[in-house]
Amino acid sequence: GFTANGLRGVSTNAVTAHPRGIIDGIDYWYAGKAERIDLGHLEGLLAQGNIPVIPPLGFDREGNTYRVNSDDLAREVAVRLKATKLIYVTTRDGLIRNGEVIRQIPNGELDQILEHEPASLQPEQLAKARNSAIACRAGIPRVHLINGSVHEGLLAEVFSNTGIGTLVYANEYRQIRPAKKNDLSSILTLTKNAVEAEELMDRSLADIEANIAEYHLFEIDGNPVGCFSLTLYPDSNMGELGSVCVSAAHENQGIGSRLVEYAEKLGRDHGLTGLFVLSTQTFKWFQSRAGFAEGELSNVPEPRHVAATSNGRNSKVLFKSLE
Repeated sequence: GFTANGLRGVSTNAVTAHPRGIIDGIDYWYAGKAERIDLGHLEGLLAQGNIPVIPPLGFDREGNTYRVNSDDLAREVAVRLKATKLIYVTTRDGLIRNGEVIRQIPNGELDQILEHEPASLQPEQLAKARNSAIACRAGIPRVHLINGSVHEGLLAEVFSNTGIGTLVYANEYRQIRPAKKNDLSSILTLTKNAVEAEELMDRSLADIEANIAEYHLFEIDGNPVGCFSLTLYPDSNMGELGSVCVSAAHENQGIGSRLVEYAEKLGRDHGLTGLFVLSTQTFKWFQSRAGFAEGELSNVPEPRHVAATSNGRNSKVLFKSLE
């Protein structure tokens, strides 16, 4: 609780509301709509180390109290505060579509579902789904929907790499970023299993650090869950795609394909005409899922040809045109 952790919660009357009125002949009495949120008051409480507790109630100038929609209010407060995350606590394991929990979804895709296939979502979840998509469009990078009945579910969502529930995010490419020197341990962790299975060449910390500019990370809620490297050979107008890895907890979610797509985008931005991959075990995935085709080692840039010939791995080489 707040007290056990030295925190203070303050209940506020920061929401000004007006009555919903009469809609389709129905008088909604004391059901209201939020009209204004006292942002200065909330920011002042936060600056003093207090946590605002905002009930789904609004007040008018005459002192009348109105019940406002809690989902709408949570979204509006998050947008006004420019929050980095909005969490809806529900009684479900996340957004459920056609009986399956959606783990991650870009808000654009969720918009399409809401517009064209709303019946594929559970009826009681439509309001939260709509608010999640609206929040992302309004500038909230991430919205989570979690099951409040799961023990320590909120902690799992906030502090673990795996998390629970559904993540709705504003822009999938925002999750892919260039690696920095303080990401070295994350890259080693992500590639460890593939190195042990001899899917990837073992690279030392010093080697990764020396080539850190070639690496990119895929993040979910600030946690690295995938990576790739792109080595440029400008003299040949080609690039080598390597170290494509996804954490075990996030496999089979399309992240690998997104990493390859982003690498292709980077390649085109650099004016490359093609990418190549050297692989001993995952070549079938690159062929069937990423559109690469097997070719000859003699067609890779000379420096890489020499290194591949001498390392004894006998890798297959695959190419993909970017033109």
